[in-house]
Amino acid sequence: MPVANKPVLFYGLEAIAAAGVTETGIVVGDTERDIREAVGDGSRFGLDVTYLPRDAPSGSPTPS
Repeated sequence: MPVANKPVLFYGLEAIAAAGVTETGIVVGDTERDIREAVGDGSRFGLDVTYLPRDAPSGSPTPS
């Protein structure tokens, strides 16, 4: 979803890079191909991006 002609995801990636992080992972599902095409290897953001495929949404475990 674009905001000011830029995908929202890009704002997050730019902020991550600005914070000094160089490696990040993106959890992807059925839109994986579109996200990979847009983000690539992350070098345009100064990042090394790893894609983490998920078939279905999964929540965080509830502490016991």
